[in-house]
Amino acid sequence: MKKIFLLLFASLTVLSCSSDDNGGGGEMKITKLDGTEIKNGDVINVTTTGDDNALVSFYVKNTSSSAINVKARLVSATNNETDMQFCFGQVCYSAVEVGSEYPLDRNEVITVPAKGQIGGESFHFQNYASSSSPIDYVFEFFQYNENDEEVGNKVTVTYRYTPSAG
Repeated sequence: MKKIFLLLFASLTVLSCSSDDNGGGGEMKITKLDGTEIKNGDVINVTTTGDDNALVSFYVKNTSSSAINVKARLVSATNNETDMQFCFGQVCYSAVEVGSEYPLDRNEVITVPAKGQIGGESFHFQNYASSSSPIDYVFEFFQYNENDEEVGNKVTVTYRYTPSAG
């Protein structure tokens, strides 16, 4: 009976330790400044351009016990990909390109400390383009290891400008 208990205890210990690993990455979350989580697949809708109402700032949070490296990729842009600002890391990009990974400088590493967060007002989306049609920017946030291989979870979010009626 003692051996069964010890085996069960050892198995649970190994599982609980490895659940934090997530394939070499930790659990990454994206949140707005007010703490509201931006979940995978969420759409953030704005109805104005170029003002504070079109600005969406965010944090990248790490819930694991190990530091993680993060990047963002513009997956797609519908109806415009030139008049939006995306700030991530130490740089704001005024022209984003589909397929590009941010930060663009391969030497710049964005590391989120264990159980920590980075970002705030310096990490944001802001649309400057106006259109009679909706404009979508789909970004994917992902983790990567020292070999530049994607690991851990991803969060895909759509930043959408929808023109106001009237």
